[in-house]
Amino acid sequence: MRFGDLATAVVGQQQHEPPAAAHFVLLAGAVVAVLAIFGVRWWRGRRDAAAAAKPRTSADRSAEGTGSTEEE
Repeated sequence: MRFGDLATAVVGQQQHEPPAAAHFVLLAGAVVAVLAIFGVRWWRGRRDAAAAAKPRTSADRSAEGTGSTEEE
């Protein structure tokens, strides 16, 4: 057997593809990331809408006015 034939046989037996499960793992990770981003945006929008719809009371205004700024 020649060296060229041996090298061709060895290179021909190597797999150059990742296992099929690797593609599914990457796809599942992308889906989870998209769902997490969508869920956080939805939750924040819902929270902000509820805060905007809530009527402000005098206690809310006084809590905002107790900052650490000094009056001259």
